This record gives sequence, C-alpha cells and structure tokens, in this order.
Amino acid sequence: AGLVDKITKRRLTKLKHKTPMAKVIPNDTLSTGPRSQAPSPANGKVVDSTSVDPLTAVAQELDKLHIFRPVTTISYNLSFNQVRFEEQIHGEGTIASNGAIVVDTGIYTGRSPHDKYFVKREPSAEIIDWGPVNQPTTSEVFDELYEEVVRHLSKWRGRIFVFDGYIGARKSSSRRVRVISESAYHHHFCLNMLLTIDKVEGRGRAPTSPGDWNPEMTVIVSPSYLNKDFKRMQLHSETFILGDLERGIMLIGGTSYSGEIKKVQVAMGSVIHPSMTNLPTS
Repeated sequence: AGLVDKITKRRLTKLKHKTPMAKVIPNDTLSTGPRSQAPSPANGKVVDSTSVDPLTAVAQELDKLHIFRPVTTISYNLSFNQVRFEEQIHGEGTIASNGAIVVDTGIYTGRSPHDKYFVKREPSAEIIDWGPVNQPTTSEVFDELYEEVVRHLSKWRGRIFVFDGYIGARKSSSRRVRVISESAYHHHFCLNMLLTIDKVEGRGRAPTSPGDWNPEMTVIVSPSYLNKDFKRMQLHSETFILGDLERGIMLIGGTSYSGEIKKVQVAMGSVIHPSMTNLPTS
C-alpha cells in the first residue's frame, strides 16, 4: 500500500461525511476476552435475537466461532462507500486514475494451489478429486489450525469485517455464506463477487438479525497469520487454504489474494449442492 495523495484525501473527507458508521477505533479500546453480552438463556428462555442490535448480534455470532471481539471493532455488511473509506484510512491500497482501488497482495498475486487441503472423511472424500491441488489432511490438523486462527483474530488489533450474503444466482442452488476477514479489501471483494442480502429476491424470509442468518458456508480469512508449524502438520508452507467440508468451514491464512475466497466457496458449494458446478461447456 502506498501514500494517499492529496486528491484521494479530499475524496476521503467527502466519504467521511457520507459514512458515519466507518470510523477509526483506537487500539486502546480493544480487548481480547468475551463480552458480557454473549448469548445466554434469560429466565429459562432463549434470548430473542430480534431484540439485539445488529452489531451485538454479529459479535455473538463470532463468539460461537471462538472469535471474541468488542462490538466497537466489528464492521458488518458495509456499503461500497463505507468499505472504500475503510480501505483508505487503514492504508490498504491506493486509488487508480479510474477510481478503482489498487491493492498489493504481497508474494501471492494469484492462487497458491500447493497449499490447499481438505479434511479427508465421508461423504466428501468420495467426490473430491484428490491430487496435487486438492490434498488430504486430518481433522486434528484442521482443529489445531482453527483454534490458532480464531485466537489470532481475537487478538487482532484492527477491525474485523463480516459479510453475509449468497453465492450463486440461481434460486434452487444459491447458498447462504458468511465471510469473516481482517481487511476491508476482502470485504470489498465479497461485495463485488457475491450477492448481498438486500439485492436478492425469492430466497425466503429476509433475516431480521445476523443471528438468524445461519450460514451454510463460513470462510475465515487471516492473511496476517502464518503457520510456523506447517512441517510438523505435514503441510506445504506457512500459507494454507484448509477446508472441513462437512462442517462448512474454510480457513485462509498467510495470503492476501482475494480470489481464494471465491474458489473455496465454489468448492464447498459443489459438495453442499452439486448442481452449482453444472457450468455450460459451450
């Protein structure tokens, strides 16, 4: 990421007035422990999620994944203007002459095919095309890396971005997805590549709260986490794209390349609903 020029700063000032939700949260407001608002029974009854404000509901959803974040450090389903503001104030990219955001993804300017693994177990083991790209790993390796990633994100001294939407335009095969990331840039990618809740019709009742979303696929993206124990885990490198298809969870670590988000969701979707991969051949 480079320095924002004077023109960009003027644009940023305008965006700041248009996007009051997007603001810098000082590091000293962060904590790494669970909040008192964590979901719990009240008087023997289940708490009504519709009575909880959206960001608190998102924080409670993250709690379930063992990602413990203060509400003030979470951004949820941002607009294009809001996500552009976040990208710029956090120095994630620069603005090109055509107005597009330009991001330096580091050493990975494309996919890292030798770092993709799936937990090998039934029923997905029968339909995965195993080989040098789709490599097998164990549930023990997945669980260990999962705990490391969510612990890392709980301590992450920045914002957490949560996107809820759909993959797949066809009503019969589209699926609810949730993408959790540590950068606005990846949230921006989701806005471009996936379908937002408000833009989709005929998918059933719109959720009244993020707690009602019940994603069929969850992707957790942490480019800043490097797996130093990859050799012991018999993986290829510090970078990993690791999936447990039966649980509907994918982990992406050590790479900022956003295309991995799309690829892993297509992989999960093909297991959850095989017709998602019925693409035309001519």
